[in-house]
Amino acid sequence: MRIAEINSYGIFDAAERFKGAATTAKREIPDFELEFVVSGGGKTYIDGKAYALRSNTFVVRKPGQTSFSEPKFKCYFVHISLPADGEFYELLSGFPDYYRFINADEYRAVTEKLVGRLITEGNEPGDLMTNALLLELFALLLRDKTKNAADGGDNPRYGEAVDKAISIIESHYAERLTLSVLAGAVNYSPNHFHRLFLTCVGKSPQEYILGYRIKQAKLRLTSTRETLSEVAYGCGFSSQSYFSLCFKRATGLTPKEYRKMNNNVYPG
Repeated sequence: MRIAEINSYGIFDAAERFKGAATTAKREIPDFELEFVVSGGGKTYIDGKAYALRSNTFVVRKPGQTSFSEPKFKCYFVHISLPADGEFYELLSGFPDYYRFINADEYRAVTEKLVGRLITEGNEPGDLMTNALLLELFALLLRDKTKNAADGGDNPRYGEAVDKAISIIESHYAERLTLSVLAGAVNYSPNHFHRLFLTCVGKSPQEYILGYRIKQAKLRLTSTRETLSEVAYGCGFSSQSYFSLCFKRATGLTPKEYRKMNNNVYPG
């Protein structure tokens, strides 16, 4: 079984490859190019539209498009060919060119595994694991298609406002972050900001904050010797009991149970 013809793959360091160049040469895209940006800088231009190559963004170029980039980024890449009359060709052709609002951990894990397997095991057309990873990547792109197509369109200020809000959340998650505080930081009314954030991210600001706090709590529970109370307050929860309630709703486990099952604390 062959999902796609994989033409090239690897880890691409544009700054190293194009030292001193302001941009790469403009070219017509021959195949589908799937790229997860590991470290960002500069922009890529697809059919005349500019997209910021920030870390943890994803680019989908399609056959027939024209593109060039400012070589200031590093990415995992997989370039593939698909039969024009096949279902996957139509599927990928309908994806947005640029994914900003994604679960970066999921995308990075799948892309790393895919590129790593191709590098170590070779590009065998019938390899089931390679095909499975490609399908998993397609599924993620399909899942996040709508919210990325609606990320503000031709008004980059919308995307920049949500990016800024996310940066504030991830830098100050332990502090009291209300809708009004976040909206004020990006110069929007609370109602407008809430609608914009929900459209772009697929979650409300408070849902995103809670999810990020739970994620940080997992890290602390498995990598530190902090007490449950210290973890709770350190991650922005108002009390240990509220933290335990939210954590169990999110994971199905109490913080104590989660720590016991995932005890990665270095001994000593």
